[in-house]
Amino acid sequence: DADLQFDPVQMLSELGLSNRVELTGEVGSARRADILSNADIYVLASDDESFGMSVAEAMASACAIIATPAVGVAADAGDAGGVSLVVQSVDALAAEMALMLDDPDMRRARGEHSRRYAKEHLTWKSIAHNLAQYYAELADGEDNHT
Repeated sequence: DADLQFDPVQMLSELGLSNRVELTGEVGSARRADILSNADIYVLASDDESFGMSVAEAMASACAIIATPAVGVAADAGDAGGVSLVVQSVDALAAEMALMLDDPDMRRARGEHSRRYAKEHLTWKSIAHNLAQYYAELADGEDNHT
């Protein structure tokens, strides 16, 4: 991204992580699905994501998710057990990643929670159902969504 305030390649080199991190660039949908289905965890430590499409895609792939509260979809999914919400700090993120990587059973359970959340809340069918229900409530004079 040309708007980045740093050079990721240079940063990885300076931190001695060049051999441990792969910068993929833009990834098409088939390759993205393959990457997510083989991931142990998915982390999005963003300070500004209005929705967080990549988190939604990772949830649909049954990834265990770690995200910061600024990721739009993460807050609701976190309340449902589908995402581990962590403050945006190196120590907090590292601790949560270590916890998940050290406990495969917990990681699988969290991945299943994330997949279930995505299926129940983020498919076109569930979105259409929720929207129809919302309109029906409005037509009946109820507004439970404010």
